Amino acid sequence: MAPKIVLHYLENSRAQRVAWLLEELGLDYEIVYYTRNEDHRSGPELKKIHPLGHSPVLEIDGLKLIESGVIINYLISKYDKDGKFSVTSEADKLAVDTALHHAEGSVQDDLLIMRITNKVRNANVSFMVKPVAKEVASKIDAGYPVPDLEVQLAYLEDLLAKNGSGYFVSDHLTGADFIYSYPLQLSRDYVNLLTEKKHPNLFKWLKSIEARPAYQTVGNKTKGLKGVF
Repeated sequence: MAPKIVLHYLENSRAQRVAWLLEELGLDYEIVYYTRNEDHRSGPELKKIHPLGHSPVLEIDGLKLIESGVIINYLISKYDKDGKFSVTSEADKLAVDTALHHAEGSVQDDLLIMRITNKVRNANVSFMVKPVAKEVASKIDAGYPVPDLEVQLAYLEDLLAKNGSGYFVSDHLTGADFIYSYPLQLSRDYVNLLTEKKHPNLFKWLKSIEARPAYQTVGNKTKGLKGVF
C-alpha cells in the first residue's frame, strides 16, 4: 500500500527541495500550502502541525518529520528502491552526511544573518535614522556573513570542480544536491554573491537542476496556491 504523504509547505521556504525529491522519487503526496505574514514568518496554523512552526514538515502515515536533512535522508533510505539517489561507498556516505549538515549549519547561517541585516536596512524608520540603520547593516554584512559566504561558495565551487561529474557526490544526484539547492539559489538570486563569472560550476549546476522535469513540476504545483492563512 502506498504511503499517505502530506508536505506542509511554507511559501519561499526549504520545503521546495523536499517537494523536488518527492517528485524525483515518483511518490504521490499532498501539499498543504502556507503563506507568510507581514513579518515574513509563518503564522499560527503551521504551529498547529508542529510546535516550532517551521517548514518543511512531512507527514508519512501519521509520522511527522522535521528538518530538511533528516527528511531527505529518510526519503532516500526508505523509498529510493532503485538506488538512483543513494551512495554505497563509505566515503560517499560520509560526503553526503557532511553536506546535509554543512548546508544547514554553515551556508544557511550566513544567509540568515544577511536576511536580518536586510530587514534592518529596509526598516520603516525616520529619514534621520535610516542612514544609520543602513550603515550598521552594511558593516555587519562586511564584517562576517558576506566574506564567510564567499568562502563557502568558493569551497563548493571547488568541490564540484574536483568531483568532475556535475554533482557534489558520486556521479548522480544525491542528498547533497537536494540539500544544497535552496541556499545556493538564495546565494544567486537573493544576495547576488553566486555569479556565473566567479562560480561557473555552481552556476551550471543550478541551471541543470532547475531544468529537470521533476523540479519544474514542483513550480507548477505551487504556482498560484493560496495559503491556509
